[in-house]
This record gives sequence, structure tokens and C-alpha cells, in this order.
Amino acid sequence: MRRFLQGLAALSALAAALATTTPVRACFIHSPLPVELIEDIITIDITDNIAVKQYTCTFFNPNAQAVVGGTCYMEFEADAQIDKLTLQLDGREVQAEMLDAEKAKRVFSEIAARGGKTALLEFYGKGLIRAEVPNLPPQGKVTAVLRYTQVIKSEDGVFRMGFLNTNPKAWLKPLKTVEVHCTMKSQKPLKAIYSPTHNVSVTRIDDFNAKVDYVQENYLPKTPMALYWQVAPGELGVSALTYRDEDERGYFMMMVSPSIDPAKVPVVPQEVVFCIDSSGSMIEDNRLGQLQEALRYCLNHLKPEDRFNIVDFGTEARAFKEELLPATPENVKKGLNHVDKLKPRGRTAIEEAVTLSLGMFTDTKDAKNLIFLTDGVPNEGETDTDKLAALLEKRNTKHARIFAFGVGNELNTRLLDMLATDNGGSAAYVMPKEDLTARITDLYDRIANPVLTDIKVAFQNMKVEEIYPRRMPDLFKGQQIVLFGRYMVDEGKWTPDRDILVTGRLAGKEVSFPYTLSFPAESARNEFLPRVWAGRKVGHLMQEVKRNGQSKELIDEIVRLAKQYGIVTPYTSFLIADDVGKRDLAAMRQRAGESFRKEAAAGWGASSAPAAMEESNLKDGAQAFDSYEMAGRSTGQTEQQVMEKMRIIGSKNFYNEGGVWTDSTFDPEKHKEFVDLKIGSDDFVKIVDAKPGLAKYLSLGRVIVVYQGKVYRTQE
Repeated sequence: MRRFLQGLAALSALAAALATTTPVRACFIHSPLPVELIEDIITIDITDNIAVKQYTCTFFNPNAQAVVGGTCYMEFEADAQIDKLTLQLDGREVQAEMLDAEKAKRVFSEIAARGGKTALLEFYGKGLIRAEVPNLPPQGKVTAVLRYTQVIKSEDGVFRMGFLNTNPKAWLKPLKTVEVHCTMKSQKPLKAIYSPTHNVSVTRIDDFNAKVDYVQENYLPKTPMALYWQVAPGELGVSALTYRDEDERGYFMMMVSPSIDPAKVPVVPQEVVFCIDSSGSMIEDNRLGQLQEALRYCLNHLKPEDRFNIVDFGTEARAFKEELLPATPENVKKGLNHVDKLKPRGRTAIEEAVTLSLGMFTDTKDAKNLIFLTDGVPNEGETDTDKLAALLEKRNTKHARIFAFGVGNELNTRLLDMLATDNGGSAAYVMPKEDLTARITDLYDRIANPVLTDIKVAFQNMKVEEIYPRRMPDLFKGQQIVLFGRYMVDEGKWTPDRDILVTGRLAGKEVSFPYTLSFPAESARNEFLPRVWAGRKVGHLMQEVKRNGQSKELIDEIVRLAKQYGIVTPYTSFLIADDVGKRDLAAMRQRAGESFRKEAAAGWGASSAPAAMEESNLKDGAQAFDSYEMAGRSTGQTEQQVMEKMRIIGSKNFYNEGGVWTDSTFDPEKHKEFVDLKIGSDDFVKIVDAKPGLAKYLSLGRVIVVYQGKVYRTQE
């Protein structure tokens, strides 16, 4: 007991001195003077459902003269089954004490009762590991290494792991280095591997082995990393994650992933035409040189069964050959020689070039792909966006898929979006100085290896709506489709198991895959889902405005979703502007409408390219979008500046209004009654104990939050 009380005192001191604390999962440190966490490296080896984790945290004493010691705390999930725990400080194994979730809750309650800072409530419900840190000399470093084995639970074949946790009251100061390296080995085939929070790199070695990596210098802690992966036998893996709180409609994310065993993936011949802009502006930023490098890669990776051609255009369009050529070594060599001779010249004849390219496809059942790239706007032939898009769709008689790339800022993004959407492909945007070669080769690797095309998903005994993307893309080898939507729950007679049927064409043949997935009436774990779903919807609505013009209903819905979920785009940058109140919806709608009208008047040209990139990321991105990063790009602010005005906690979004973090769903016209809580009071402690789900929101300090039908307001 004495040791436990000492632990309470140590944590109370930690809370009182939180300004000198920089916490992340795996570890944070308390000391009488500042000690900085400068490096966090996580390595995880997963074999089936057993994970061996190692967290390496490096701390630095920035003080010029003072020797500093302290206590190191490491967080672990409340339901973690931990075995073989070891903790080392600078290579020396030290004794570590584990505080399970119940003991840790009492610690946090004691902190609050003593008037400590609220920020540690971010960790409420978690377990803690504690160890003493030896004295650090001035400008000295110490490295803490935590290693343990954990059993991971699955839900319907989907595993989840979280790390890189953050504390909302921590200094907004980046770490010098963050790394996550995860290896996966499974006796069952690995299907979907997905992070909704971070853009991780996934390398699939074969059906049973994969690597996940994330490396970031100057890393600003913003949100915990979540990693999901699915194991399932068969050619196709389909799984669903769900979230449902007080809303009658739940949220779901469905992941569809194929086998990647080459022996199981049929070879589908393709007809491919590379339609590329070689106008004079392509000399900028070495765009043509990068494009030539990408074309060499694509030509060298053609399969013997494929047929190809190249069309380049400036003032006029020029074809490499009059018709498609078989991808023989001799023809590929000729194509490479043609690519080497490309020169930037002339204007931008998009109509002639795309028409010439579409006319080369044949009546075979082979996959048909047109890779179209431009860095400009049409200024030869038909130049009206709507007429040109309709004309080219009509001329696409062989139903080729158009994959459009826009390079730089001098673009008609509306035209490129329409060409891709109307013709079964996708549009992507490459900003100045971005690696054009990598973007094109990545696309080619995907479309050259189709697994399932013309996909449809039928929900056979349940009602679903607002599914994004609206049109299912094709499924390619080594890739996955991520689908977001809402599901309706009949409270009276709901059973979670629901039948799903996935249909499509495999090597030209109709196939179907039946599944039974769980859509529970209550699901609180996957709090990221509402925000990511809302991002997909906002991206879709932005495209609707661009294509068909704005209406009051579209603008109102974009503003509502953007405000509630913190989706800051170039069209909703007012969310973190100082001159627009977060309650003034009329002013927000007016600002959004003005932004869209301005871009429309400019023909969706130069200034719309960054917005189109954000729209594409929101609408079609398989990975999550980073709200803070997107807001920074859209407004020219740093992520730290954005986080001083807006915070995302779980499924909620908060705005800093006069020093009070205010829930985006709070409506002063609707919410007239408050539960007022003084931080550290008996009532405050009782509420935290009674409603542990509320703790993470109260960690913000002064807060107004709508939770389970009541509005809680805290005061210091």
C-alpha cells in the first residue's frame, strides 16, 4: 500500500508539472525540470495473434547546467494480455511496476481530486508501467526500451492494434524522429491492411507475410495510430468495421482485398494507350523528363499478352503507330526509342489527342486503359468543359477507362474530374516539385494487374445509405477497396449478422462471393469512422458542386459536415479563421458559396488544383486524411497553429472559442441546460468514474461537450 501511495504522489506531481511532460504511447516522463522526448521507435513482430512489441523512447535533458532525474511511465491498452515484460534504461534492465486499468483509474481520480491538470485523463482506462529514471547530466540522453509479448484479439477475422498515442495538453512540439516497423506472419492469407490515421507503407511479400512501415522526421503528435488487418482464406477477403453511438444510423467501413498469390491471379491482357502532353510548358520542373522515365517503366512492364500505343500532343496530336502493337520485345524497344525522342513544343490539343487515343481500342474483351496526362487547359479544338467532356464520353465507344493526371497548377480540374468519372477511371493531381514518375508508375502497377472488375456490393437484408465512393472502383492485385457508409438499425428486432453479396468479373467471367458480416446495434470502438465517412461525403459533394453548380442544399451540407468533423479544405478554410464565429452558420455558408463561385468564374483553373487534390484525397483516398495537415495546406498555417484552434478527440471535433474547447455539435439555441463541473471537485471525480467515456473530452481542460444527451461544462 505504501508503494502504491507513493505512486499516487508521483503521478500527482506529474500532473502538476505537466508543462514539462511530453507524453506519447509508448512513454512519457516526469521530472522537476523539462525533459524532452526526442525519438520514439516502435518495432512489432506479429505471428498470427501473438505480437512481440518493443518501444524505444529517447529522452533529452535540454538544461545547460541542471542534472535531472524523474519517473518514466509507459501506457498499455486496458485489455492487453501482457507476458515477458522487460524494461531497460540505457541497456541496463530495471524493475518496472505495472498498474492495471483499475489501479490507474484510481490514480487519475486522485490527481483530479488534488486539483491536478486534466490532461492525463486522455489515458483514463489505460494501464501504466512505471520505472525510475537515473539522473540525466546536462544535455544528456537516456533511452528507455520496453519489450513485451501480447495476445491480440480479433473480431470476425479483423485484428486491431494502436500505438503512438498523444496527449491533447502536451506541448505542440514535434519529435525529431518517429518510426513504426511491423512484420506480419500468418497461417491464413493476409487480406486488408489499413490505417485510418496514418499513411503507412505496406509491403506485401506474399499472401502470408507483409511489412508495415511509418517513418516521420519532425513528427507532431496529433492522433494515436490505429492499424487494422484481416486474415481470411479464399480469393477475396471482405470485412466490416462499425461504429454506432446515440445516432439511429451506424457507420461502417468495408474492406475488400484479393489474394496476391500470382498463381491465383489470372492474367488479363490489356489494351493500353499512353496519351501524354508534350506541350511547351512540360519543360518546367523537368516534367517531360520525369514523364519519359515513367513511360520507360510502363513499357518495360508490359506483359507479352498486352497491346499498346503512345499518343503525344502539343498543338496537334501525334501517334507512335497507327494502331495498337503487341508488346513484343522488338515493339517495346521501338516504343522506348520513341519516348526518348519526345520534345516539349506547341499548345494543348486535348480534344484531338484523346479522340485519337480512344479510336485505337478494339472490340476484344481485354481490359482497356487510357492513361492521360496534361499540365494545361485545352486551347485547341473544343475548349468548353461541358461540351468537351460529353463529346469525349460519346467517342469512347469501346468503354475504355480513363485515368487522368493533372500536373502543376495551370489546369482545368473540372474537365479532368469529368473525364475520369464519366469513363470509369480516376483523376489524380501532382503538385509542382512532386515526384511525377512515382505517381505514374504506382498507378500503372495497379491497373496492369486487375483481379476483379465491374464490382457491385449488395446488402441483402439491411438498409444502407450514403455509401462512398459512389461507384465501386476495380480491384487490382496487391490493392484493396475501402467502402464507407451508414446502416439503419431497427431497435426492436435487430440481429447483427447480415448477408452481403459481392459480384464482379474475374478474367472476363461473372463471379459472386457471399459473406455474412456483423453490424451490431452498439459499437463504440472505431471512433474514427464518422469523421472519415464525412470526409468522403464532403469530397463527393465538392465534386457535385464543381460539376453541376452550387445549390443551397449542397453548400449547407458541406458546411454542416465540415464544421462538425473539422474538414478544412480551401472551400471551408473559414473554420479556423478568426473573423467567422463557429455559431454563425449563415456567414460560413456565404463564405463557402463565395469560394465556389470564385473558382467557377475562373474556369476551375490554377487556384483550383490544390483544392482538387484535397477533394480527390477525401473522395477516393484509401488511406485516412489528416485533418490538421489538410487544414494547414488549405490556409497556409502550420499544424501547430491549426491545433491551437481545433482539436479532434475520438469521434468529436472541438474549436477553441475564447479559451474554451467547444464541441462542434453544441448549439446554444438548442442546448440551454448545462451540467457545470469544477475541475478537481468531488462531482468532477464522480462523473469521470461514472462515465469513463467522457474522460478523454474533459482532458482538454475548459470544455463544453455534448455527451449522452447532456451538455457538460467545466470550469477551473
